[in-house]
Amino acid sequence: MDPVWQRLVLLVGVVAVVLVVGGLWRLREHRRGRRAFAPPAEHRTRPLVPPGEAAPAGLGEPGRTATLVVVGTRSCSDCARTLALLRREVADDPTVAVHHVLAEQAPALVARFDVRTAPTVLLADADGQVVGAHPGPVDADVARQALAALATGRAPFTADRADDLTGVDR
Repeated sequence: MDPVWQRLVLLVGVVAVVLVVGGLWRLREHRRGRRAFAPPAEHRTRPLVPPGEAAPAGLGEPGRTATLVVVGTRSCSDCARTLALLRREVADDPTVAVHHVLAEQAPALVARFDVRTAPTVLLADADGQVVGAHPGPVDADVARQALAALATGRAPFTADRADDLTGVDR
C-alpha cells in the first residue's frame, strides 16, 4: 500500500474514533443533566437544619410547601445558572423558596448530605425534611416534575433512580 494511502486510512481511523468517543461523552453528559432527584442517602429523610444547629449563611426562611437549596461554590458557573433557573421556575409560586448556600461556609450541611458535586440541589418538603438531592445542574423539567410530585404528596423521584447519589450512571 502506498504511504499516502496508509496515512489517509490512519487519519480517517483517528477521526472516526474521536467522533465516537465524543458522541458517547455527549450522550453521557446529556443523561446526567436530565436525571431526576434521588432519594436521600439510606432512603430516609433528614432535616435541612437539625434542631439546635444554626442555619448556614444563605439559608433563609423555608417555603410553605417546598424549599430548594443550591449548594455550590463561589467560582461555579453552573451553580449560578442553576440558581437563576430555579428562581425563574418558582417566581410565580410564593410557597416555594430557593436559597444558595456556599459549601465552604456550610461544612456540616455538606457532610450531612454527602455533597460531592457543585452544584447539588437539595429538595426539602414543607416540614424542612430533605426528601431529594440532585448532584449537578438541574434541568427545568426535572425541577418542575419534582415540585409537582412533592405538591401532590408523592416522592420527587423514582425508586429505580436511587443510585444517582452514588454517582452511578445508567
